[in-house]
Amino acid sequence: MPEFIPPFKFKKVERSIRGFLFNGKSFERYSLGLNHSPVDEEFSSQYIAFPAFHNYHAHPLDLPLMGKKIPPSVERAVAPGVSLKARFLKTADGDTLRGAARSFIFEAIRRGVLGGWLFAEEGMKGTEAIRGALKDVTSIFRGTPLVSCLNFEIYSRPLGGDEREWDNLLNISSGFGLSALRDDDEGICERLAEFARRRGKGVIIHFGEAGREDVERLLRLRPKAVVHLIHSSTEEIEKIKVAGIDAVFTPRANRFFKLRPPVVKAIALDLKWHLGSDNAMLTPPDILAEIREAACIAGGEIEATSRSIQAGVGEERGVYAVFRLPVNVRSPFTTPTIINHLEFLGYSVEGEGLLIIQNSPLP
Repeated sequence: MPEFIPPFKFKKVERSIRGFLFNGKSFERYSLGLNHSPVDEEFSSQYIAFPAFHNYHAHPLDLPLMGKKIPPSVERAVAPGVSLKARFLKTADGDTLRGAARSFIFEAIRRGVLGGWLFAEEGMKGTEAIRGALKDVTSIFRGTPLVSCLNFEIYSRPLGGDEREWDNLLNISSGFGLSALRDDDEGICERLAEFARRRGKGVIIHFGEAGREDVERLLRLRPKAVVHLIHSSTEEIEKIKVAGIDAVFTPRANRFFKLRPPVVKAIALDLKWHLGSDNAMLTPPDILAEIREAACIAGGEIEATSRSIQAGVGEERGVYAVFRLPVNVRSPFTTPTIINHLEFLGYSVEGEGLLIIQNSPLP
């Protein structure tokens, strides 16, 4: 691979700033940077921080299609087979796909996202492309506090029924990321799921995006998570919850196809759900924007927005995405209103200080 120049750099600032940190339910006054601790006295600040975001569903390899004329249906745009996306992935070479994945991951980091579930189509070609991109990104951040905070996983998709390919894929990925059950022309989803379980790897399945699907078959597969559930009934979502299966919603990509994720049902049923950006050709890896969209779908109230923020943050501790508001605030509300005005500044890493995007000085 030729050398590449990263699209941005961080500079380390060894100081602390006072701001507001999302603690899981609301914002609390906090010192960020070298000193991480709650602050008792009242103050106003431009800074708001969240635990670093996690993109729970992303297809980075179709990024080169961004700006192309995208068909307005799931089947013609992104489904396996003869869709625009499928035709591109089949003909693209490994270097093109690796470059797309690398650009996508850099863009995610530039928006406060330090981890995610990255879905690789086209078997070994797609999986190796994302794996190579992650190596590229890691090499750039080697020697900085961020390198130990990166937490991207690859979920691969086999090309067919060859178990030798399955084994090779699981050697370099966290599991299988499968298309919808309705796309399983060979009837191998059950075998794939069992194969992954034997290897101690997870399976994530698209479900209910383009139409209704068989929830009982899904439950027999025992996936780690399902994506979309748009055409699933309340009863079906309840069964998925009882089975302990997580859900992932991608509100902005869904909106492109005039679809809407069941965020309201998920909150009412207390389903464990997360947020992702889906196809790179449709939406950038901006989880804060997905949070805003999900919160608006759920009504925009404080509880709905708080739950949407929870759905977008990862499980890493001690690293926070820091944003700046155009004006000082004394007590930010947990509503989409505050999210509309946030500008990404950088990261606060416990014990290390602030990592600010180059040419983005602290006021």
